[in-house]
Amino acid sequence: MYIEKNWGMIKTKQVIQSIILLLFLAFNSALFAQDNSEAIKSDFANYLKAIKAQDFETSLDYLVEDVFEIIPKETMLILMEQTFNTEGVEFTFGDFVINEIKEPIVVDSTSYVILNYENEMSIKYTEQQEEETSEEDKKLTQVMTHSLLEQQFGKGNVTYNKSTEFFDIKAIKKAIAIYNEDERKWKFLVVEKGNPFLLKSILPSSILEKVLTED
Repeated sequence: MYIEKNWGMIKTKQVIQSIILLLFLAFNSALFAQDNSEAIKSDFANYLKAIKAQDFETSLDYLVEDVFEIIPKETMLILMEQTFNTEGVEFTFGDFVINEIKEPIVVDSTSYVILNYENEMSIKYTEQQEEETSEEDKKLTQVMTHSLLEQQFGKGNVTYNKSTEFFDIKAIKKAIAIYNEDERKWKFLVVEKGNPFLLKSILPSSILEKVLTED
């Protein structure tokens, strides 16, 4: 009887120890995920703030380094400056919100995290219209521009503000956060499905499949 009772106590103790271990591992995993999320939010906010302030050199520090093997950093900087300073076009950026940060996926010792976010922006075409341009032609141009922007950002995500003449856009985007061990910070690659070559050149096939097929 004593042996059976003692054995029962040992088993109970083992079960309790196992439960404590599982809780400890779960707790630490949750802390790890939370730390990842906070670091990603912070680094991504800095990345978007730099773009908003047109501090393109700083924003490029947050891009995945592999991008510059395809497009040199100096060329990328020139392209960004030309894009945001195009004559006849005015950009403004609003707030952004991260809707979801998924669990890290480790491939060949590199951590990849998919995040979904929204970014508000507005665009206005300020190029002067010829005086003889009719109201009907102006309206047609507005409708065509609205349609083109909807093709890019999705139906219902573009509205035209008649009073400001800005097209207000809610850009629903996906990005990949990749941890840079050398700099100990997260770097980013915004997913543009219209440019699969860039994605294929940088991302492992398992990550590429997820970002191209998941909503």
